[in-house]
Amino acid sequence: MNVGVCEWKFRAMKDRSLNAGAAPNGLIIVNRGIVEYAANEEEVALVIAHEIGHQAANHIATGQRNQAVGALVGAILLGAAGAAASYRSPNSTQITRSAVDAGANVGGAIGRISFSKEQEREADYLAAVILYRSNIDLDKARGFLVTMARASGRKETGMLDTHPAGPERIAGWDRAVAEIRASNGGLPQRA
Repeated sequence: MNVGVCEWKFRAMKDRSLNAGAAPNGLIIVNRGIVEYAANEEEVALVIAHEIGHQAANHIATGQRNQAVGALVGAILLGAAGAAASYRSPNSTQITRSAVDAGANVGGAIGRISFSKEQEREADYLAAVILYRSNIDLDKARGFLVTMARASGRKETGMLDTHPAGPERIAGWDRAVAEIRASNGGLPQRA
């Protein structure tokens, strides 16, 4: 695992949406909606452990790097296309600048989501390890994944999705829990 930030700061938000997030410098943000929708403490612990998993696995820095690289590549490609398309135009500079900006925006967005589903799977796995090692009931915690799956209504994961769809995510959680229980909380060996 690419060990990232292991010192965390928590911020509770008044937002009633079913969301939480990991931000730079170890910041973990939990919306009020998480606590309101959770059926028990184990479900809230799952959300917090998931965000800690993102921090510990260095997903924030990786996402920022991917976004920056994507923005650079997009700016170069669309900038070159804009320059070529506007050759000899009196507005060539403006057209090229607009193309560079659009390319940076699109490339950055693609870079940001390029590994996000795999990072979500890894954060869920790490959350299961954290909860297991903390003696938190993994079956009770699982209920929050079911709640989120029902709330989203999505059955399949799309190419541009940032998270696996509910059924896929729950199945991944169940596999992770079985593996973690079988290994008594050990992390799998990495190649």
